[in-house]
Amino acid sequence: MERRKKVTLIAGGAVVLCAALGLIIFLTVVKEQPDEPAAPPLTSARAEQLGADISSGDTTRVRQALAVPEGAKLDPAAPGALAKLKIQLDTASFRPIDAQTATVSGTVSEADGPSQPARFTLVLADGQWRLVSAGPPS
Repeated sequence: MERRKKVTLIAGGAVVLCAALGLIIFLTVVKEQPDEPAAPPLTSARAEQLGADISSGDTTRVRQALAVPEGAKLDPAAPGALAKLKIQLDTASFRPIDAQTATVSGTVSEADGPSQPARFTLVLADGQWRLVSAGPPS
């Protein structure tokens, strides 16, 4: 019986030692991993600016609102077509995917027509959120 207590005590001590060692290794690995910077929020001011720039009809402002690759040409008809739209982004629905990409819900309407729900994908470029795509809500 005495031998059984010793074996149980040794086994219990080994389990505690392994658990402590595992915790130390885990904390060391987690601590050594670099923290990915968090995505900045989409402010109400930026959301309003994106909507205004998209529907401005001005090529420069439309380019500033969209994530158009450097050197890529914007269709000359795009600003005029986009000027007919009203885009509203709901900042409360803003969800970062990573430090550079996010989604946000909102609505799109044409002139005074009914608004349609939409889901927008944003990318952080030069410190500003810009629209990449829009589609139906998911």
